[in-house]
Amino acid sequence: MNHTAPRTTTHFGFMKGRIVGPPQLPMRMLAPLLVAATVVLFGSDTAMGFLHGHSLQDARRLHGPASVIFLLLLGVHVLVYLRRALRSTAVYPPSRPP
Repeated sequence: MNHTAPRTTTHFGFMKGRIVGPPQLPMRMLAPLLVAATVVLFGSDTAMGFLHGHSLQDARRLHGPASVIFLLLLGVHVLVYLRRALRSTAVYPPSRPP
């Protein structure tokens, strides 16, 4: 059967990841730290809503440094991939109104 519609994998750019390749090695090493900081940040934030007394103080002690570490790692991630993201979005034509 002959299809006239474009293949969605190439139309939406899903195959582009195979051309670009895996993330850079420093970013691959940074990813687990970013995930861990995110889990500690959101976990301590949720815990502060339920805990009282000494346990609340422990959650606060975790939350402060976790938020700083999270923001630093997120900033590095955004700065590293910002140029590539802007270039890849500039390829697509502006959307037309429906």
